[in-house]
This record gives sequence, structure tokens and C-alpha cells, in this order.
Amino acid sequence: MPNLTFLSLAFNSLKNIRPLQCLPRLTELRLEQNLLKRIQTNTFAYLNSLKELYLMAVGRKNLETLEKGAFNSTSLIHLSLRECNFHLDKLNHSALADLFSNCRNLQHLDLAQNVINPGRILLGPLLYPLEKLKYLNLELTKLTYLPNQVFSKMSLLETLRINSNKIYCWDEARIFDNVTTLQELDVSNNYIKVVNKSSIPPQLLSSLRRINLATNQFSCTCHQMWFVNWLRSSKIDIVNYPKRYRCVQPPALNGMQLKDYKPTIESCTLWNPLFTIAISMAVFGFIIIVSITVFVRCYTNLKNYIYLLKVSRRQRQGYLPLDNSEDYEYHAFVVYCDANRLWVHNEFAKKLENEEGFKLCIHHRDFAVGETIIGNVDTLLKKILESCCHNVKCICQK
Repeated sequence: MPNLTFLSLAFNSLKNIRPLQCLPRLTELRLEQNLLKRIQTNTFAYLNSLKELYLMAVGRKNLETLEKGAFNSTSLIHLSLRECNFHLDKLNHSALADLFSNCRNLQHLDLAQNVINPGRILLGPLLYPLEKLKYLNLELTKLTYLPNQVFSKMSLLETLRINSNKIYCWDEARIFDNVTTLQELDVSNNYIKVVNKSSIPPQLLSSLRRINLATNQFSCTCHQMWFVNWLRSSKIDIVNYPKRYRCVQPPALNGMQLKDYKPTIESCTLWNPLFTIAISMAVFGFIIIVSITVFVRCYTNLKNYIYLLKVSRRQRQGYLPLDNSEDYEYHAFVVYCDANRLWVHNEFAKKLENEEGFKLCIHHRDFAVGETIIGNVDTLLKKILESCCHNVKCICQK
């Protein structure tokens, strides 16, 4: 049949197919829902006019092997491997890079419901040869993230479907580097929490006509401010908005529609973690500076307060034991005002020192010249002997 342009062998029980070397004018081949387990090298390479190839659910959802060069075809424009459940993680880096390396005219690629291992970066080497791609479907491929610049070589890409995956992070502007023609984007039913200005860069906004972000795990925090404002003002067709755009976190807002979440610049500035940290650090620094200043300027007073606290504690115990009275130069320190100075010097001191045998520390007589009053008190208190037979009662007066 040299003039055959369309051939469908779909929904049969084909288990094997060798490289086809006839049908020179065939443009569309349908092999979906067969029992193929393997697609051999150059199976379609000799179909020089082939433009559309449908392999949906070959192997009845369990395709096992794609040999190197399985899709060698420079004429191929449309390829569907949907629902094959093929594990791309079985292929090494070289095999991934070669899988579509000879499909450089491919414009439509459907890889939905295959497995892209989230533990490996597979998209880059897999997709880089496809510079003319206009439609890409990666639905239900277990993707967890999108590598930077993964679509950068697809300067003609118009439709991208990455819905129903496990993508949790989508805030890198470089994901869509050089993508200026994208018109439809489906990222629904993922684990995305925050969409910010970097998620949808200006060159993407200028080309988008339709976007679907429904049923994600949105976090209603101040980081979401740009997105909720954009949703209300955007002229783009936002699929399923507002019904399926709801808060999941925090628990207090769980179930609230994003259209009803209205954070303000003032409230977000107040509760911004960075702002809170900055205020806390400033307060902490102020406290440290004040503490150091007080300590430097009041070092002697602090020592006296600590000493008096120790005396007070021991006083509550009923006595203040003194191990050796010979170490003290004075028996007591006399505290008096200047109005009583003459009486203290002429009567009180003479009575106790000359008649009773006490040695008193008196300000005008015993303080060191040039030393501060606090410094003298601190030094001389250590020389005072407070002793009695049973109990010592201390009266501290300033």
C-alpha cells in the first residue's frame, strides 16, 4: 500500500513490532492499547512521512523498555506516550539525552501518566533537544520540582500541563527563562504553597492567556500578598477561580477562599519575621549596651550591693561567724552627717577608742586622700571587725 497515509492498529494484542520499512507516505500511525513491552531501535525511522504517532497505554499501561533511538524520526511532529506507566528513571543520563535527540521537529509531546523519578533531575536532558516543541503534557508524572531553565530552549512553547503532580516549590524566575510564547499553563492539583512575583515573571505574564492553579496547598500568609492581589486584578483567564483557590495554612484560615484573604502592607510589615527579628535584635543590643554602661559606671556600687545581700542572708540565719578577728584593722565604721562631725570626733570617738578600746574608721580621719568615697568605703569595710560572743547584728545605713 504505497499510498497509505493513515493506519490504526489500536486496541489489538500486538506484542512485538519490528522496524517498519514500507508505507513511505504514512503520516499517522495509531498503536494505542496493545500489548507491546518493548519499542526497538529505529522502529519508526524509515517512515519518512510520519508526522503523528500514538502509543497510548501500549503494554496495557506497563511499557517496559525503550531502546536507544526508539523514536528516531526527523519527520515526527506529534507523539503521545500517555498512560504507558514507563519509568524514565530506568534510563541513564545518556539514554535520556538520546531518547528524543532525533525528534528535533517534534511539536506535540504527551508524557502524561509515566513516571519521572523525583529523586533525579531528568527533565533537562530529556527535553533539551526539543527546541520546536509547542505542546508539552507532564500530567501525573510524579514531578516534585521544576529545575531552573528546564524550558529555556523551548522558545515556541504554547501549552504546558504539569498538573496533578507533587510540585511543592514554584518561585524561581529562571524556570521560564526565554519562554515568551506560553499561552496556557496548568499547574493545578499540586502542593504549591506560595506564588510570588518570581513565579510568573513579566515575559510569561505578557503571553499567558489561560492559567490553572486550582487545588493547591495555598498558605495564607503575608508571602501570598502579591498573588492574592494579582488574582483579583488579572485579565488572564484563571481556571476555577475563586471556588478552588482556598487556604490550607494556617489552620485558623483553612478553607477560606483566597479572594477573601486580604493582607495589608501594614499588617505584613508588623508580622514580617525579618521585621520581628530586626526589632528583637535591636532591643537585645540596647539592653546589652545599657547593661555594660551600668556595670562600668556602677561597678563599685554593684559590689557593695552583692556584699550587703550576703550580709543580709547571713543575718537572717541569726549570726555572722567570723573566723579570725586578727585580720581586721577596725571594729566599726562610723556613719555620720557633717552637722554631727564635732561630736563624733571630740566625744564619741574618744569615748569608744580611749576608754572602751575600740578602733573606729572615721571618714575625715582615715579615708585615703584622692580616692573616691565609694572606693574608700569598699576598701575600709573589709578591714572592719564585727564581733560579739553570740550574735552580730549589722545595721547598714547610707
